[in-house]
Parts: sequence; structure tokens; C-alpha cells
Amino acid sequence: MIRKLGMLITMTLMLALPLSADEAGDHFLAGLSYYNAVPRQAATAALEFGRAAELGHSGAKTYLAQMLLNGQGMPQNYARARQLIEQAAQAGDAQAQFTLGQLYRNGQIMHMNKAVALSWLNRAAGQGYVPALQY
Repeated sequence: MIRKLGMLITMTLMLALPLSADEAGDHFLAGLSYYNAVPRQAATAALEFGRAAELGHSGAKTYLAQMLLNGQGMPQNYARARQLIEQAAQAGDAQAQFTLGQLYRNGQIMHMNKAVALSWLNRAAGQGYVPALQY
């Protein structure tokens, strides 16, 4: 009986894992749709990116961080933007790596550090992220 219950719980968890990944992707795509709408629906995009980011979607963290940096759809929040962009960059998101490199290069919300900037820019370039290839 206990073994069957354990197997049932394991199977349930296995089925639930892809759902959260799909759910994160769905929220991310919805966020992109609102972000790219004409006119841009920034507040709704931020809400959807936030939901996807909470579920661990790196791309959503990158977009949400950009919106927080620029105060799009929500008040500027440099501390939260930095946290999100660092998480996404460390998870391997090339756009986040490029953005983090730019932030270190320009000294925007980070202490200027050219060596760290170049490291992040090279990581993004190594993934073929076109804007990073010029560095």
C-alpha cells in the first residue's frame, strides 16, 4: 500500500513538472505578445513576465529586468532588475549575459568593471548573440 502510494506521488510529480515549464512558457509568450503589441501594453506584459519569472523562465527574467530598468509598466527598481538579470545570465540566457555585460561596462546600477563586463559579453558572444559579437 505504501509503495503504491509512493509510486502514485512520484508519477504525479513527474507529470506536474512539465506543466510548470509549459505554464512558464505560456506566460512568457503572453508577455511577449503584450510587450510587442501596438500600442505596447507594458503593465500587462510585466505581469505575465513576472509570472513566468516566478516559475524560473530565464527569458522572462531578462525582459522583466529590462522593464524594471526603464520603468516600463511598473516603477523603476534597480535592485530587483539587477537580481533578475544576474539570475538569468547565470542560467545561460545570452541576452541577459549581454545586458549584464553592458551594465558593468557602462557602470549603470553596477560598479564599472571592464574585465567583468568583457567576461559577460564574451559569454553572450560565445552563444552567437549578435549584439555581443562586436566586442
